[in-house]
Amino acid sequence: MRKLIALTVCALMLTAAFSCTASAAGETYVALGDSISAGYNLSGGHFDEECFVSIFARKNGFRKVNAAVDGMKADDVLDLLNSHRYDADLSAAKAVTITCGGNDLMAVLYGKLGERRGKSAEEMKYAFMNGNISGLKDAADVLATVKDSAEFKNALDTFISQLNEITAYIHRLNPSAVIITETQYNPYGKFTGLYKSKVGDPVGECVRELNKRIVSNAQTGGYLVADVYTAFEKSSENLCNASQSPIVIDFHPNAAGHAVIADCFMQAYTGEKAPSFNSDRIIQIVIIAAVAAVAVFAAVGFIKSRKK
Repeated sequence: MRKLIALTVCALMLTAAFSCTASAAGETYVALGDSISAGYNLSGGHFDEECFVSIFARKNGFRKVNAAVDGMKADDVLDLLNSHRYDADLSAAKAVTITCGGNDLMAVLYGKLGERRGKSAEEMKYAFMNGNISGLKDAADVLATVKDSAEFKNALDTFISQLNEITAYIHRLNPSAVIITETQYNPYGKFTGLYKSKVGDPVGECVRELNKRIVSNAQTGGYLVADVYTAFEKSSENLCNASQSPIVIDFHPNAAGHAVIADCFMQAYTGEKAPSFNSDRIIQIVIIAAVAAVAVFAAVGFIKSRKK
């Protein structure tokens, strides 16, 4: 009888071990989006281990597939998906993170600046990002009107529509994938004085409008939201490259910012509800349980035969 109990316990432990291993081993994580996910830093290079994507992968023991590219907007992410280059990785992914939206809205600013100065949006982007003072003065004037402009509202509508196309594409490949996007942070939220009123505050208004749409669309889009905006606002340190002395307009997160972003994505991911149905996982568990049951019955038969 003791042998039977011991064999039964061993079989159950084997079942548990196989189950845990199956759920943890070889799980894939795909990062989609812009330079935040790509890890762009102030030197013009890219963070590797310090990037939030790498931190998130390490914390979860995932195999990382970083498909992010500097400058990507939502339509660029869609083009990447429609190339089918990452279909296999997305089909196997346990988690998918998406960072985009910031470039979509900045394109409105660059376009309106270009109209004002008779230049292309790309030229104004270069002037703005490199701290050109005359460009910044124009940007401050334009920023005051961006939030209520038709161009901004259209950009919001287009972004949300394309975000939903992105998540729908992922869910068609992999219905059980956990998709997480983020609220955008205000990179100029720590500015003070004139820089705050002319740059920090109007950018903050635009960012909050974007975030409202991201959050309210979460159920429709089938994604979770990492609240990066609130974390950056509450932080006592500057988590971005941007500064007003010396003037640096670069809006990317620094290494400390990436660590905070990773924490936000972890909070969203660990709080996610388990998918209501995952056929592959159910079949896997049934097979393991059946193997364990066969092992127990075989043990019982062996012990009975020994007694005879």
